[in-house]
Amino acid sequence: ETTRRDRRTKRDTLSRENTHILLSLCRRLFFARRVILRTPNLMGKHGISLRKLGRDSAHRWAMLRTMADQLIQHERIETTVPKAKELRRVADKMITLGKEGTLSARRRAKAILRTDASLIKLFGPLAERYEGRSGGYTRVTQTRIRVGDAAKMAYIEYIDRVGELRPTRSSGKRNSGDDDDTNGKVASSLSATEEEDDAGEESEKKKE
Repeated sequence: ETTRRDRRTKRDTLSRENTHILLSLCRRLFFARRVILRTPNLMGKHGISLRKLGRDSAHRWAMLRTMADQLIQHERIETTVPKAKELRRVADKMITLGKEGTLSARRRAKAILRTDASLIKLFGPLAERYEGRSGGYTRVTQTRIRVGDAAKMAYIEYIDRVGELRPTRSSGKRNSGDDDDTNGKVASSLSATEEEDDAGEESEKKKE
């Protein structure tokens, strides 16, 4: 009986010690977790290019879907600058799917867009408009400071359309404009040298 009692007491003491150790470890881990969460990230923000926009992932994606649908319907909307920059990714992706024109692309686009009218417009007029363009289908133009919260507002619109804020300048037009400028500069310099030569000849004739 004494041996049994001794075994029970030893067993109870060991279980108490073990529970005490486990509780102390849990407390340490809990407070260490709180300290880690409170400390700032000293390494900086590396490889994170997504803007959270003050919303969780579900709310943010629902907002971007609605804005993409409205942009396809109206082809220009006004929003804040961070939202416009995030929407630009989705809007360009929609045009890429519209240019593919496959059944898989239609299903992927339908999973993002809200209405059938925007889906028809995406795979119809918009896909035909940007058939020869490889990227850069949207433009973000900052407009004003919103009264109330001083947020920077911007227009996001599809380019190469009637009524856009600024006409699109192609690379050919830029090069031709640069060539015209260089030709004008060369012509003006040639005329200036000819006038100087004529003035020098006239002064020599007067001296003679």
